[in-house]
Amino acid sequence: MVIFGISALIMQFKHTHGSVDLNSVIITLFMLWNALYIGVPAAYIAAVKNAARITGSLILQYPALYGGIMGIH
Repeated sequence: MVIFGISALIMQFKHTHGSVDLNSVIITLFMLWNALYIGVPAAYIAAVKNAARITGSLILQYPALYGGIMGIH
C-alpha cells in the first residue's frame, strides 16, 4: 500500500509539475501513517479511534470521501 501511494504521489507531482495541493498533503500523511503501522491495519484503526474517540471513524473515512468528491468534478 505504501509503495502504491508513493508511486501515485510521484505520478501526481509529474503531472502537476511539482505543485503541492491538498490531495498531495492528504496522500503524503496517509502513506506516512501506513508506513508507521505497516502490516497491522487493526492497530492503525485502534490508534486513530484512541486519538480521536468521538470523530475517529469520520477521520478514517474523510480522505476517501473527499477524494471521491474531487474526482466527480
